[in-house]
Amino acid sequence: MKLIKILSLAFVLVSVSSYSQDYVLEELTVATIDENYYVTVPVTPIEEYYYIDISHLSFESEEQANNYINAFLYANITRPVLNYEERYVVLQIMLEFIGDDRDPANLQTYLNRLSKPNKY
Repeated sequence: MKLIKILSLAFVLVSVSSYSQDYVLEELTVATIDENYYVTVPVTPIEEYYYIDISHLSFESEEQANNYINAFLYANITRPVLNYEERYVVLQIMLEFIGDDRDPANLQTYLNRLSKPNKY
């Protein structure tokens, strides 16, 4: 039994360490989010990661923030990663799923369809 626990712990540690950030936070392109969770990306070539400040949004808890952010931003080609303590989200665009269509206007249209007025 002890061996199983040790192997399980080792597996978890390897899994966590293999998930590393592929970005430097200070170098990310800035996108914005409004109180209705509409994200706006700049009209520049599509980046893989965007920094989004969420300090202006009101959440009762980290769980609520995580639920809202995932409900409005998690989709086929987008993966939000919340940092609740520092009040930001890194939005990853899954470039492998958009292929050669790197038009920022198309990404913005996609994001507009994801976001919806706050109904929680």
